[in-house]
Amino acid sequence: MLSQRDPTAHAAVMAIREASRYRKSSNLNGCEIHMSCEPCPLCVAAIYYAGIRKVFYAATRRDAIDIGFNIKGLLTIPPDDIEFVQAREPERIAARLVLALSKPPETDPQAGEQP
Repeated sequence: MLSQRDPTAHAAVMAIREASRYRKSSNLNGCEIHMSCEPCPLCVAAIYYAGIRKVFYAATRRDAIDIGFNIKGLLTIPPDDIEFVQAREPERIAARLVLALSKPPETDPQAGEQP
């Protein structure tokens, strides 16, 4: 992540990207992922949307904190030290309209990709 200067370049996310390229599909249903540490929320989301339903990991997030990784903020979602500000109602209405118009066809991550 640090060497790539990309905060989303977590090992699990990079592995999912590579596996998706290899399979030529974003659906990795039937795959499993092996990790040295319990996945963070970003990795959990990537795992979920890829359709992966089995995760093997060794260390917990608490173990990572105990050996010096600076991820204490990830134990509380959303992190306490980030301010989240929700838009006012007119912007929310517009955002919901944009989301509705850009919504992809219904898919079930466990069922595979739909044409």
